[in-house]
Amino acid sequence: MGYSNWRARKFARKRGIPEIGASDAHFLEAVGSSFTLVDSEGEADDIVRAILKGKTEPAGSRTPLPLIVREVINKKLLGRMRDYV
Repeated sequence: MGYSNWRARKFARKRGIPEIGASDAHFLEAVGSSFTLVDSEGEADDIVRAILKGKTEPAGSRTPLPLIVREVINKKLLGRMRDYV
């Protein structure tokens, strides 16, 4: 777990806020890498009630470092080079 997620978990638990997982994806390969497990029936109302009761568990995986490095290179370095062309 990364530092930001650790802080978010600590914040939520201290305040009794249900925890969720979501991929804050900045590029296609990371979409769906994190998600929320919800202990409920499959109906939308049941899912909402379960989330509000805290019957959730964040799950998934961190974005692999090679994808992060590639994205930084593409956005920062190559983006700056495009400004000069």
